[in-house]
Amino acid sequence: PLESSPGSLVAALILGSGHTIRIFQQSIGTYLAIESNLGRFNHLSDIAFFNGKLYGVDLRCELSIFEITYGLDSEPTISSVKCITRPTKRLALPQPLPHGKLYMQMSYLVECCGRLLMVIRMVQWDCALSHGPSQGDRTVAFEVFEADWSTKPGQWRCVSELGGQALFVGKHCSKSFPAGGCTGIQEDCIHFMCDYCPAGLAVDPLRDSGVYNMRNGIITPLLSETAITPQHSGGQGHPTWIFPRDAM
Repeated sequence: PLESSPGSLVAALILGSGHTIRIFQQSIGTYLAIESNLGRFNHLSDIAFFNGKLYGVDLRCELSIFEITYGLDSEPTISSVKCITRPTKRLALPQPLPHGKLYMQMSYLVECCGRLLMVIRMVQWDCALSHGPSQGDRTVAFEVFEADWSTKPGQWRCVSELGGQALFVGKHCSKSFPAGGCTGIQEDCIHFMCDYCPAGLAVDPLRDSGVYNMRNGIITPLLSETAITPQHSGGQGHPTWIFPRDAM
């Protein structure tokens, strides 16, 4: 929380070379940075605080819990324990994916009404243009799973509805909101942005952004046809969500 005490911790996932978590402990006007190389964790896709603990999901959709311990020299270290492996059961999508296509998979962690959700995003690659992300790539489907610790070990349980909530997912931040609390936001929908394409290729930073309906699998544009689309103006940034302060 923003009003946390000076001794509280802040965690940030640094995506890119090495994929590292940095833990910052606030002291008198300064932060102590603790860096841990996470290459052995198969490159994390996202992290999230849930019930007072720090979790991370990797590219294989495996969930780990991270603990901070202090040695005799008072130096903090980060350790990891894998608590949930990749999903074994998956729901049939409302709109089946075309065969013979290549798909990139992205994972997000979102806290939603006391549940820790993993949102899997499937992006269809335009392999005719590139072997990696390109202007022709498009998001085609989402899957949602809930972390279920009722069994040993825990498991991912398929989720078909969000209980009146709407999700906003992104590489920089993800949140859930009651759908009825904001005009135009529908329940059981996932709002997403183009957060995977290299900034230099994103002439239109919102080109692969939209709203995915979990009930029917239909994707609608994030902006109306009459809205002015912002144009890329250089730099290495990506679009992100900005939420009202009272919703943080």
